[in-house]
Amino acid sequence: MFKSPTKNHFSLIFERLAAILAFFSVYLINSLKDHGWEIFLPSFYIKLFSTAASGGLKSAFGFLAFFLFVLVSLFLSYRYWRKTVFYIEGDDFIYKRDTMFKVDSRLPIQNIAMVNVESNIFERLVGTAKVKIDLNSSRTANKTDFKFVLKRGDAALLKESLLSIKSRHSAETAVSESDVSCAPLSNDERAEERTHLITFSAADALRHKLLSFPVIQFFLTITVVFILPMLKTGGNPNMNRLWFLLFLTLFGSVGSIVKGALDLGDYTVEQDSKLLYISCGILNKRNYVFERDKINAVVINQPIFARLFGLCSVSIAVVGLGNEKNETTHLSLTIKKDKADELLLKCAPDFVCKSERVRTHPFSIAFPVLRSFIYAAAVMLLSTGYRHIYVISAFVFILLFIGSFVEFFGRYYAADDDVVCYSKGMFNRSHGIVKYGDIQDVKIKTNILLKKMRLGRMSFSILSASAMKKHRTGWFDISLFEQAAGKVVDTEEMRR
Repeated sequence: MFKSPTKNHFSLIFERLAAILAFFSVYLINSLKDHGWEIFLPSFYIKLFSTAASGGLKSAFGFLAFFLFVLVSLFLSYRYWRKTVFYIEGDDFIYKRDTMFKVDSRLPIQNIAMVNVESNIFERLVGTAKVKIDLNSSRTANKTDFKFVLKRGDAALLKESLLSIKSRHSAETAVSESDVSCAPLSNDERAEERTHLITFSAADALRHKLLSFPVIQFFLTITVVFILPMLKTGGNPNMNRLWFLLFLTLFGSVGSIVKGALDLGDYTVEQDSKLLYISCGILNKRNYVFERDKINAVVINQPIFARLFGLCSVSIAVVGLGNEKNETTHLSLTIKKDKADELLLKCAPDFVCKSERVRTHPFSIAFPVLRSFIYAAAVMLLSTGYRHIYVISAFVFILLFIGSFVEFFGRYYAADDDVVCYSKGMFNRSHGIVKYGDIQDVKIKTNILLKKMRLGRMSFSILSASAMKKHRTGWFDISLFEQAAGKVVDTEEMRR
């Protein structure tokens, strides 16, 4: 199958009409913002239809414009479906799109970094699934290269076909580099060899979302949306509007937690000799398959609530994982630190630093403390015209001042012959582990004053989606970073 040109499932036409639903959503949000609770009353709609009826020619033209918009969207979606095909030719994947913006691509299948299969509620109802193919390329690391909507069985078959060709090519490469026979595994053999590593239920996913909740950003939003308008001098605030905005903020936060728990429910991680398999989702099903050697970095996350209970989650940087909002970068949801270490030893044993940690230089505490003063002064300037301005500024300064010392004592750097390790974060702490061979560029930053003290900070980037592409350490002795940069260069020369 897939040896001849294959089209997407025709339901793609209706999925591409989602822009119209987005248009209605924007209109609804604007109506909520302008009219508040009135939108839930019958009188609002009676008034709306009366206004439309009295509009005459203007309303007629508005309806005609919307109708034309729907027709054009439908035509473009139909043409995209009709003129887009793909097929497999030998070890190459062929993609052709004969629309206004023509595309004719041929790519070696061994260059595919990840194959994802997912299905939202609509796709599950019509019996289809979406196949996403990501290339191991820095140019397209922030977006999915190819998307196809197929029948559920065909989607699984396309994934297995691509994985089989990749497995055969990897086996041939291994044979050419050694004298050991290394036959590729068939689909059935891979299924038998696959071992289960960890599973998280819907309750575990809900706990993960609660412990990962951005509490600082939440209280900042509440302050800006609800508290500051009440503290404004002169005039009385519109309390109905403020209460409605507060309700929307709370409702959005709860909805985000519930949606995240549904997206991460039934989270399962499995592996075989070469591949990692991640599946998750209760309503929207997602399946990720990628080679373990495609992992470019490991990040251990400890949000403020999770740290209180000695818990953490593990994220990985893989091209194609997390380059869209509905995709996850997690290898593990929130678990105990020792459990996370055990999982990493099984899935990513190369990402272990054997060197001792070096604490950040004592002088580096000056930077976050100075930042606290600057932020407090900025709040004071921007809060002109509000009551209790000094209390607000003092609260911001105290919070950031305490956070500065928390960040200072949590900063470290470590490097051995294989990996670089670092930590960052004030209340939400993260620990990054990156192999030298996966680092694309290194920059060591300092200034005139710190250069005399031999202090600097290192920033580097890896091949990943934007959320995990850039990494930056704290302030340490420059010689440590120079050694790391030298090892990056040596690793690149060894590859050549």
